[in-house]
Amino acid sequence: MVITNSTFLSNTAYGSGAVDNLSGDMVIANSTFSGNTSTGDSGSAIYNYQGRMTIANSTLFGNTPVISGASALVNQDGVLRMYNTIIANTINGVDCSLLTGTLTGNNNLIESTGVGACGLTNGVDGNIIGVDPALGSLTGSPAYFPLNVGSSAIDTGDDTVCANAPVNNTSQNGVTRPFGTHCEIGAYELGDTTAPVVTSSVRASTNPTNAASVDFTVSFSESVTGVDLSDFSLTTSGVSSAAVSGLSGSGGVYTVTVNTGSGSGTLRLNVLDDDTIKDDSLNPLGAGLLTGQTYTIEKDAPIVSSSVRANANPTNLASVDFTVTFSEPVIGVDLSDFSLTTTGVSSPALSGLSGSGSVYTVTVNTGSGNGTIRLNVLDDNSIIDAVSNPLFAGFTSGETYTVSKAAAVATFCDVPLTSWASSYIERLFNAGITGGCGTDIYCPDNSVTRAQMAIFLLKGIHGSSYAPPAVGVSTGFGDVATDYWAAAWIKQLAAEGITGGCGGGNYCPDNVVTRAQMAIFLLKARNGSGYTPPAVGVSTGFNDVATDAFGAAFIKQLVADGITAGCGNSNYCPNDSVTRAQMAVFLVRAFNLP
Repeated sequence: MVITNSTFLSNTAYGSGAVDNLSGDMVIANSTFSGNTSTGDSGSAIYNYQGRMTIANSTLFGNTPVISGASALVNQDGVLRMYNTIIANTINGVDCSLLTGTLTGNNNLIESTGVGACGLTNGVDGNIIGVDPALGSLTGSPAYFPLNVGSSAIDTGDDTVCANAPVNNTSQNGVTRPFGTHCEIGAYELGDTTAPVVTSSVRASTNPTNAASVDFTVSFSESVTGVDLSDFSLTTSGVSSAAVSGLSGSGGVYTVTVNTGSGSGTLRLNVLDDDTIKDDSLNPLGAGLLTGQTYTIEKDAPIVSSSVRANANPTNLASVDFTVTFSEPVIGVDLSDFSLTTTGVSSPALSGLSGSGSVYTVTVNTGSGNGTIRLNVLDDNSIIDAVSNPLFAGFTSGETYTVSKAAAVATFCDVPLTSWASSYIERLFNAGITGGCGTDIYCPDNSVTRAQMAIFLLKGIHGSSYAPPAVGVSTGFGDVATDYWAAAWIKQLAAEGITGGCGGGNYCPDNVVTRAQMAIFLLKARNGSGYTPPAVGVSTGFNDVATDAFGAAFIKQLVADGITAGCGNSNYCPNDSVTRAQMAVFLVRAFNLP
């Protein structure tokens, strides 16, 4: 009888628990015996009585003789030839008993010693005696015991025995012997010990995407098994409720499907190292992978972030540009996606478009006349992002140009049309707030006094035709007589709560107005006497205005409202006087004069 590639597991008998050879010829190779029990005094795994038996490259482990002191393998009056075989961990007895008969063999590993090792001697004929074989857990079909790393059975078998019948360079676990330098002792041949690794995790779907699910292709360095959804996790930003939802594939390549959840952001698939993924030699995965490719998930529709002027304002140009910025790159933008909202001007028209990605420039012919022009972005579903999400909504709150087509001849001879303040001064004149400082002159470089300021502000608030109430018997200020040329204006400015004077019951009408005072005057005139600006915070934005300086919060808010940008070089020059040219700019911007 020849027994090869077989497993005898958990058998019980009075004689041998697994195999009895009674006066016959028997060959056992590449086989495993474990958990077998003998209730008599025969071997709990193998009993050879007066027979001829050859055992090669087999493993006897964890067998139990019920009678104390009995053994897993018993040879009685027989001829036993044993090679490259492991006998170990016999429970309630010894591993091998040679009662009578003969034993020849070499390169065996027996955990018991002395007579419990059938009399074999450690180090003689390649036998390893008194050593734990360091076996792994029973596995495979038919079942076998793998050798743990460091086992004394590795590379210590007799290669000639392995090469010849009945072994024929085979093993119970299917690895051709010898895989290493020499073949192993026992039924198991240690094969590949190199752990598999994840070589890549790459996108298998279009990126960026707004799809409800996407696929990743995960590749391993060799064929693996044990791959399931629990071996993966996700790293996300922005998106919510994303989840691993599907798995297909085999061998070294698997496809993992991921539901992308909601929202926009990024999504990466991770491979976890929990030792459930193994190669054909049962080597577990060497490491996880956290550096695979990432999907950009674009489920949020693009929006218009801003539409701002690209030229100076106010303007007398024949055409102006608007810069339109989207929240992300978009395509499908053309002139039909825009419209104009105007006042005063006639025949304005969209005339040009350039740009790409998230920033476009729209050119508008300003037509004729004076007035305002605002560019609107329409929502007609023709503007889309990279994954075809259409524009979420139109945009009608962009910046506005004030168009002031200058006359051929300047109103004031001391303010030529080429002057930096010409457009503002002309608009101030056209609004009826000033007639200049004399015949055909404006005095642009003269400082504005507090008396003049009263008139400027009240006309800005109430219009060019406004006249204050009669002054009556008192102006309310000790230094402003009732017949002072601006007495009624000063008294009304105080009555409206815009000023309380300069202190000590005085108004200081002939003092010049500083830029710090101007900030307070303008914002109270524009927003009402009870107006208080937001707290200044940690910085005013200007090098020369401390957070606790006079008017600091008003100065910062004046900038926030787009009325001034300071005097240059990150300074505001709060103590400088305001010139009449500067006053024109302040008033036009503060009161939105056409």
